[in-house]
Amino acid sequence: MNTRPFKAKHAAPKQSNSNLWFVEPDRLDDLGPAIGRGSVWLRDDLRAGQTSDPYLFSGYDHRQLHLTHQSDHPATFVLEADREGSDQWTPLRELVVPPKGSISHLFNEAESGTWIRLRSRQAAKSVTANFQYRNRDPRDAQNAPQFAGIATPGNSARTFGLMRSLARDRLGLVASSRADGGDASCYELNQRMQIVPAEKSEETRKLVNVAAQPSASYTVDAASVLIIEDGKRYRLPKNDHYRPDPAIKSAGGKTLAALIKDNLARGAQVSASSTHGDYTAERVVDGRLEDDSRWIGRSDQQQNWIELDLGSAKTFR
Repeated sequence: MNTRPFKAKHAAPKQSNSNLWFVEPDRLDDLGPAIGRGSVWLRDDLRAGQTSDPYLFSGYDHRQLHLTHQSDHPATFVLEADREGSDQWTPLRELVVPPKGSISHLFNEAESGTWIRLRSRQAAKSVTANFQYRNRDPRDAQNAPQFAGIATPGNSARTFGLMRSLARDRLGLVASSRADGGDASCYELNQRMQIVPAEKSEETRKLVNVAAQPSASYTVDAASVLIIEDGKRYRLPKNDHYRPDPAIKSAGGKTLAALIKDNLARGAQVSASSTHGDYTAERVVDGRLEDDSRWIGRSDQQQNWIELDLGSAKTFR
């Protein structure tokens, strides 16, 4: 149903391969620190003296409370703790949130108890009280072997990747350093979460071809990627590490290098409403393709404009 000119016609997976991963119970403690997250109020309008439901307050190394509201006045919240889990509540501390503001409070070790709850001293609008807990993480930055990637540091970069469903118990993966998948390496991901090299096959070639992005659906210039759909033009910013390919052709069939040579505005006199940093208006007409060679207006202006004097009459389309 989601058909777009810049998407492959059959790019969507044939079927879902989402599933549950079953492990032994003692493995759970090795898969990362325990976390706890939840809200006792979520954009709720409160009356004065209203008390929240209790929320677990023990069993975590790090605990944080985030409070926000949309009232025009400061809002004060009393935090109360049930120390022993006996439904006996004692004051813990008070937190004052500025008008239409928010604060985050990190609990220290002395602020302890089994349960915690909040009480609003004033009526307040759209109040959210969100708790974020986690334990210490003793793991290092090294990935477990079962999560090793196809392209790792020290290996050549993979610029093309595709994953598709092959069967109910198998995913097909294709990785290539070329956008057309010409030197593709083929893999299968099995039920044991193992990536296994697979032989190239006609099925693999079809996998690449049917999901390839249509090459005529977009053009690339020195500043952005241009997509035209149903008469509307969309310009997408490019990554700073991207370098335009002079061989890429525009909608008119010319390469980028040829278009730069034919730039009617190159060397024109130019002025602009404002300048952000070093991005002066003259950079628009200097004929360079680098990312820093562009004009940016100040963001605090109601509108920005740029004016070019080509020096003589020009014909363009």
